[in-house]
Amino acid sequence: MSKSLASVFTLSKDTTVPEERVPLAKGALDTDFYNAVVNYAYLTESANGAVGVVVSLNLDVQGNSVPKSETFWITNRKRENYYMDRSSGKKMVMPSYTTIDELYSIVTGQPLSEVEADIEQRTIKVYDYAQKSDVPTQVEVITTLVNKPIGVLVQKVLKNKSAKQADGTYVDTAESFETNIITKFVNPETKATLNEMIHKIDEPNYVKAWLDQNQGKVRDTRTVKEAGTTTTANSAAPSQTSSSSTRKSLFD
Repeated sequence: MSKSLASVFTLSKDTTVPEERVPLAKGALDTDFYNAVVNYAYLTESANGAVGVVVSLNLDVQGNSVPKSETFWITNRKRENYYMDRSSGKKMVMPSYTTIDELYSIVTGQPLSEVEADIEQRTIKVYDYAQKSDVPTQVEVITTLVNKPIGVLVQKVLKNKSAKQADGTYVDTAESFETNIITKFVNPETKATLNEMIHKIDEPNYVKAWLDQNQGKVRDTRTVKEAGTTTTANSAAPSQTSSSSTRKSLFD
């Protein structure tokens, strides 16, 4: 006699029931704090000679692992990691250099100036625009960041689409789209910023203050809102003392 069809309702002891997870909405993530794991971070160079750091992360979004990759340009085309402030005439650290310094220092306890010893040539899959696919590429990887946990403040922004001109340059158009940018890396457990860690703040407040100002909001960074009109984008962030002063170690 054949086995009853009702037997299919019995689970074997080694069968695991999947966790209940909220389905993710398509599109850019909401502005918020997210825990993440660094897949890798590697050096890259633009066509005009600027140096950047590509950071690939997996963000924890309601129990789902969401990939996020962003390039932080830490120098200009002259490979200077600073710019001249027009109002004060002072050399100011490139904002993206500060962001990568925060990531590296929080993970390793050392300033970014010590990173050279941690860089190795490795082959990873990198998107090739000519081949329109990921291809094995040898790059300079910051090995001490691989598979390390980090806290991330993510902002949803509204940006202009760009159009290629006859001379090969790109200009903003009135069309727009939503995307995400990383505004700051913080300690994944305490949510303390690098400054708060350096100054040993007992009750870190930056993340809370930032969320009070930005959580769930979309930052409009468009320079063109209607055909023929341009605007200047502003951002909201709590003020902090710079962490880019010379230091030998996070724990000095």
